[in-house]
Amino acid sequence: MKTTGETISDEDIEKVLVSIYENENCNELEYYIKALGNKKLSKVLRKRYGIIVNHKKIYRIRKELGLLRKYKKHAKHARKRLKNHEVSEQNKYWEADIKFIPTIQVEGDRSIQFSFTKKQEHREH
Repeated sequence: MKTTGETISDEDIEKVLVSIYENENCNELEYYIKALGNKKLSKVLRKRYGIIVNHKKIYRIRKELGLLRKYKKHAKHARKRLKNHEVSEQNKYWEADIKFIPTIQVEGDRSIQFSFTKKQEHREH
């Protein structure tokens, strides 16, 4: 659908998308539109071209035309926890997650102020 209220066919949307992807001049702003995802591309089509189209429809059309980007799978972070430890009683194994250590200034020297909280759950490995 256009912003004027008239409907637009899938073929017309395909022509607009193909014209965006055929642009090879990196000095034009339209060259960088092809790097956008489906949701942002639907907003660009609404603002620049006056075409109201759902991001799911854009995904389907781009998939049919072979214009989808290849996505990398990101590696998960490994846990750096010891695996060969035995916990035989409470308070035997502690772990801490330090995200921010506030510093305070005492008489011209810098001292560090720590705040620890006891972890409530007990892990048995």
